[in-house]
Order: sequence, then C-alpha cells, then structure tokens
Amino acid sequence: MAEVVLPRSLAVLIPGLPHRATVDGSTVAEVIAGLDRAWPGVADRLLEAGPAIREHINVFVDGDPAALGTAVAPGATVHVIPAIAGGSGGGSARAGTRPGARSEARSQAVPRALASARRGPRRRLTAG
Repeated sequence: MAEVVLPRSLAVLIPGLPHRATVDGSTVAEVIAGLDRAWPGVADRLLEAGPAIREHINVFVDGDPAALGTAVAPGATVHVIPAIAGGSGGGSARAGTRPGARSEARSQAVPRALASARRGPRRRLTAG
C-alpha cells in the first residue's frame, strides 16, 4: 500500500476525499485507479484521454517525478500536486514559451517544494 498525498483543491471537487489516503497499487496508474474506486471522479480530474496524466498535474513517487507506468513500492509516498501558474510579473510576455521550458521549470520547482515540505512546518521565534 502507498500513502497518497492529494491537493486540498481536489477535495472541493470530490466531497469526502481526504488530504491523505492509503491505496493499493504497484504503479501510479493502479494507485489512481484505486483512488477512483474509493472516490469516483478522481481519475477524471487527474487523467486525460490516452490515458495520460493531465498537463497541469504533477505526480511524484518518493520525491521523484513519475508517469502512469512508474513503479510504486509498498510503503511509498505518492504526491499529487497541481501545477502553479504565474510569475513575478517581470520579463517578457513570451518568457518560457520555447519547447521544453515548462517541463524544465516543473522538474526544478516541484522537487524543491517537496524538499521544503519534508523539513516540516516553520517555527516562529518569539522574543523572550
């Protein structure tokens, strides 16, 4: 069984869907199918025809980028993370439009986000 960490935004679309779920599956595709059996509609939100993972969805298995055929070992953690759009507002309107620019940015930004999530919550220091 794998622990699946789901975006809270998905729970708005699928009532009763938890932020974390434990699901059987030896591949990402099987894990998504297991989620869909328990909470119908999950696969429709994560996959497109083909099937393929939707372009705006990022899936990671134990911190590594994953595709539908990626193996999921027992006890693995699968993160489903929606892509984040936007930017600083600076630069050209055409920035990031060259082929592969989007996937390069995704492959760098999301693992950094996962690494910071592993460190745990930030603690505030108070003056004594």
